[in-house]
Amino acid sequence: MQSNDIKLKCSVSNHDALVQLVCFEPDCKAFRFFCIQCQKDGIHQNHVQMCFEIPKLFEYAQKVGKECDDLLEIVNKQWKSIKYQFQTLIEGIKKKYIISNTFLIQLNYSQLNQTLEDLINFQSQNSFIKNTIQNTLFDFIEKIEKLEQEIKLHEKPLSFHISKQEIEKSQELFYKGYELYQDNDKYDEAIIILDQAINLNPNNYQAIWCKAASLRMLGQYKKAIIWADKALLLDPKHNFSLYCKAACLRMLDQYEEAIIWANKALAIDSQDCFALSCKGSSLRLLKRFNEAIKVINASLTINPNHFDSLKEKGACLHDEHQYQQAMLFYEQALRIFPGDQWTKDRLDKCLQALKPKQK
Repeated sequence: MQSNDIKLKCSVSNHDALVQLVCFEPDCKAFRFFCIQCQKDGIHQNHVQMCFEIPKLFEYAQKVGKECDDLLEIVNKQWKSIKYQFQTLIEGIKKKYIISNTFLIQLNYSQLNQTLEDLINFQSQNSFIKNTIQNTLFDFIEKIEKLEQEIKLHEKPLSFHISKQEIEKSQELFYKGYELYQDNDKYDEAIIILDQAINLNPNNYQAIWCKAASLRMLGQYKKAIIWADKALLLDPKHNFSLYCKAACLRMLDQYEEAIIWANKALAIDSQDCFALSCKGSSLRLLKRFNEAIKVINASLTINPNHFDSLKEKGACLHDEHQYQQAMLFYEQALRIFPGDQWTKDRLDKCLQALKPKQK
């Protein structure tokens, strides 16, 4: 690329010239590309030694690219070290606990006794191993995502060419991940597939939203908000992402914020029962019961069998000590999802409240 490939008009409205100079001063807050007239006007004059003609840009980009390659080489070596450590752990666990009959009959009395001790202790070690690895991974992922935020990797990416084949494959992976997401207990599996979709097409906002929704279902609300925000950078009117963010804020006890984002979802689709239910729930938790009932009633008018709205209306009535009426809505909700523990627990509390108090 030659310097004359960049032809930008100066950003100063009354300057007709093309930019010819670029500023590399790290602390400079002014627009970095400027023309000769800007230079004459004294723009960037306090760090003129850091200003160069446009060709310097290409040299600088190559230099940073080389430094980035060096950094990534170090990071890749560190990642390989982590993978090696995990592989060593996996092989060690296999060797210790997966015992063949052939191996057993070759052991002496002492070795056999020790092996049996290990096998008996496996149940307690099983939980310890899973919890230790899970907690370590959660900490690792949280730190990586904080790093991504710090260096602003979550901002909307520059639009580079993505092949038609990559876009189609990304969408195919999204559908596969979405199916896993709908299968309740397969959210972790869904995220693995959705990550593949996002890697192929970073602009696949549906895959990004679905990852956010999966994280929400796993109770990782702060991480879910990060991914919902990424989807909204690509499509600010994506109502599923707006609802996802609202629902996460509600679960983080940020009820006023949750209402704001639920309202944004409702501005796109006023018939969105999930957004209405989330708003109603947030109003209830703020003890604004009359407003909450009005919103939830609106949702139930749209869909009388909307599970979240039914249990939220029950909760509103329950919180206002209207136990008999609350029970009717809890029972109606449980006819739709009989296994919902939260609703069953609330129904039990109503029954307990209605029992005559023992003297």
